[in-house]
Amino acid sequence: AVPFALRDLLDDAAALLAEQAEAKGLRLHVEPAPDLRLVGDPARLRQTLLNLLGNAVKFTDAGRITLC
Repeated sequence: AVPFALRDLLDDAAALLAEQAEAKGLRLHVEPAPDLRLVGDPARLRQTLLNLLGNAVKFTDAGRITLC
């Protein structure tokens, strides 16, 4: 377990899927608490977020995806 900034993790995950979302005409928006810091395993949380966001992009046909 290590301390990490949630905002950085969310921004990185969103950046990795932004191109896929854009290709489908979707808007990907991140709205986390500004200075939230967590202690845990950022690599596992990142993988979980990528899976969730990937599914959101895959199964959303129109509109926007908001991660908050």
